[in-house]
Amino acid sequence: MRTPDLTRVVETFIDIGSPNDANRMRERYFDLLRTQVSPTISKLQTLGYIGWFSFLVHGRETGRIPIEEGDNRWFIHLRVERLPRVSIKRIRESLPDVCEHTRSMSTKKIDRSLGSVETSALVAPEIATGWRLFGISSEWVLQLVSSHHPGQPIPAQNLGQFLHYIQNQLLVETWPAS
Repeated sequence: MRTPDLTRVVETFIDIGSPNDANRMRERYFDLLRTQVSPTISKLQTLGYIGWFSFLVHGRETGRIPIEEGDNRWFIHLRVERLPRVSIKRIRESLPDVCEHTRSMSTKKIDRSLGSVETSALVAPEIATGWRLFGISSEWVLQLVSSHHPGQPIPAQNLGQFLHYIQNQLLVETWPAS
């Protein structure tokens, strides 16, 4: 995963639905990652249109999604870095119909975009370095979800166990409390 040029990031949104039924919504989310996000990323990479991607789950307020107030749906907030010769229009035309509100990402608050990450602690202390790491985690999540049988629920114990491994690798669970 490359370090993105944050001035070329395009964001789009995929409707997951209302969070009324958490289990059903989680399965819809995983299904969308398998059937929409993963193939879209593969296509854009194969075409040579993008150099980086990431995704999170957001609602209207946390993701600044242009939907009406009171709309409580959640969305996959997919971001891709378009390569220099690729227009936003070309990206938009290459996205599936489930992608909504495609636009350039605002860079106004980019220096605070990773929340409490202390970028000065990174070897390459730029905010883009943090975004690269975030992209790597997005890539890993797609691999995890796509490694399970499509059309079947992903067992909660599988998710928990793989997160346990990551916590163990980072000494999150095993480090004594201070």
